[in-house]
Amino acid sequence: GLRLCQGQWGLTNPGTYRNLVWPWSEFKAATALAYLRDPRAADHLLNGARFTSTLGALPEKIRPDRFWINFHFLSAHGAFVMALNAMLAHSRGGTLHVLPAVPNRWRDLKFKNLRVALGLLVSLERRAGKLVQLVLENPTPRPIACALEIPCHALTRAQTRAQTRAQTRAITRTVTVPARHRWSLNP
Repeated sequence: GLRLCQGQWGLTNPGTYRNLVWPWSEFKAATALAYLRDPRAADHLLNGARFTSTLGALPEKIRPDRFWINFHFLSAHGAFVMALNAMLAHSRGGTLHVLPAVPNRWRDLKFKNLRVALGLLVSLERRAGKLVQLVLENPTPRPIACALEIPCHALTRAQTRAQTRAQTRAITRTVTVPARHRWSLNP
């Protein structure tokens, strides 16, 4: 599908509505790849973002005549936020995936209170490519249990001492966050 929809500058519609790029298609691809834990998600996110105007607006599409059209429509902006959030943390099927599609070159990052579908707020800090702090907050009136999955490359040796990197590409452990409480992982 990615090859079929490849336009001159990025992903677009095949056939009649083929353009140079639809930036929101790049972001939708980044979201899908993040859910697959595929590191190519960052390439699609960054390719779509390079079409931002000097005023911070994303076009809906760029036509074959190179005309940028429909700035400030929410589909491109919303798809960017959805893709970035999915790359940082998302939940699916009772599993919380932390940093599932963040490339190794994003060595330092920090975010707070990213809400995932389970109902948890995720905050973390990463320095020099390693997880320094992870906090899960449960603002709901019920406990939330999930499997927590973190890629091994984001953890320190002390955090992965139970398993070697050769055994698995991610560490998974069960976590229960009581109602209106926090759970944290520190090195």
